[in-house]
Amino acid sequence: MDYPWRMAKRPITVDDLSRLIFVGDPQISPDGTTILFGKKVVDEKKKYLTHLFSVDVSGEVRQWTQGAESAGSGRWAPDGNAIAFVADRDKKGAQIFLISALGGEARKLTELKEGSIGELRWSPDSKHIAFTFRETAEPFTKKAQKQRESDGGATPPVEIDEIWYRMDGDGTFGNQRYKLFVLDVSSGVARELYAGDPLGAYAFDWAPDSKELAVIHSAKPKPFIGPPDDQLFRVDLSGKTSKLAGLPAGDKGAPRWSPDGSLIAYVGDTQADDPWGTRNRKLYVVPAGGGEPRCLTAEHDYCLATGTLGDTKEAGSDSPIYWAPDGSGLYLQVGTKGEQQLGWVDLDGDMQLLTSGRHCLTLGNLSRDGAVFAATYTDATTAAEIAILDLRGDAPLEPKRLTTFNKAFHEEIEVRIPVETWADSTDGVKVHAWVLEPKGKGPHPAVLEVHGGPHAQYGWTFFHELQLLAANGYLVVYSNPRGSKGYGEKFCGAIKGDWGNKD
Repeated sequence: MDYPWRMAKRPITVDDLSRLIFVGDPQISPDGTTILFGKKVVDEKKKYLTHLFSVDVSGEVRQWTQGAESAGSGRWAPDGNAIAFVADRDKKGAQIFLISALGGEARKLTELKEGSIGELRWSPDSKHIAFTFRETAEPFTKKAQKQRESDGGATPPVEIDEIWYRMDGDGTFGNQRYKLFVLDVSSGVARELYAGDPLGAYAFDWAPDSKELAVIHSAKPKPFIGPPDDQLFRVDLSGKTSKLAGLPAGDKGAPRWSPDGSLIAYVGDTQADDPWGTRNRKLYVVPAGGGEPRCLTAEHDYCLATGTLGDTKEAGSDSPIYWAPDGSGLYLQVGTKGEQQLGWVDLDGDMQLLTSGRHCLTLGNLSRDGAVFAATYTDATTAAEIAILDLRGDAPLEPKRLTTFNKAFHEEIEVRIPVETWADSTDGVKVHAWVLEPKGKGPHPAVLEVHGGPHAQYGWTFFHELQLLAANGYLVVYSNPRGSKGYGEKFCGAIKGDWGNKD
């Protein structure tokens, strides 16, 4: 689909980055009519400000939160009557709020100590919310900092006992760890449920009967020492825990309970000697009572943790998977050859890509009846917008963009269209690359953009930095050398123990 705002008018500038509107975390209502999402802008103080908006299938946009403090992680209750979200409205720390699906004032559900809230998930019966929470160490609370400023005190050192004490995008947290909490929505009482991981890294999902959770975390007391050994645990609402028997060591994540409760799906790998992810992360199912996992994607050379890099979209390498309501198979996000597509695999391991094209789809969630998906859509010349995928059509499905927040931006700027190429490398391997050529007759100075990871991919996303370089007269080359995701396990693993050679 083409849009009239693709017409070039002026070169892009550095300041245009602050004019972009970023959308993400799309969540479709249970009835499949409305997508809730986070809309992020750069405010007058040059800080990011996020608020919750929604768009219905006709394209009508509605704002749900407002004010000087951000709000995000909006999640529909499964009964469709309310929305839970996270905000720090009194500047005392993040709390969970609840707002009626009909609108009105939001009410604060929790009275947590100062800290950070991670993932949150409603129970299927809409009575509880499971979430992860990490309390701020007392010397670094806002109250303690304010007292030091008043007294002229010095900032205390961060005391650590483990090598896991900080993270990009998360800051320095020292010895503090996320723990798994459960919130009773009617009373607002939140209590700690589980804290079995030394890293505080939990992936979790509710059982269909809302009585327990499937939780994945490392089974090692020192997770950074030795090969990875993530395991799957069942934790009931009293905190009673049992470990599923029969699962091998290796990375695991994204547990998802089947609709009938008989199976638990997850994304991972059975090889414990690959802590840095050169191998494909595959889709497995295991009986909910334990047993030998069965791989559904073993015959397909896709890694389900392929993140596509960009500076105008969420770049995460998460592994979103979703059961069909009838339990016949799972939908999944597939990154391949610079694209991100919607895929499907049934319980026999038959797999297909349901979308195609030079774009990146980031999946949100699936409607209750399994008819429509929420997603974001971006391509090489269009910043991300909210989109919907109607699964009732024939494959390949065509994403329908519902928002046009960046229309005015694109109506003004000149966009350079990347030229795709496959360059010859050693051993007869071809490397996927793109070239952005500036206006005017060359020769032009060239910039080679090399992505980090290295297990990620460049691809069909709108990239402000690359467009800016081309607008300033540079010929921009960006590629996915060996070590990148999206081209199969052998391609990615070619640099294992051998960086700086074939890549």
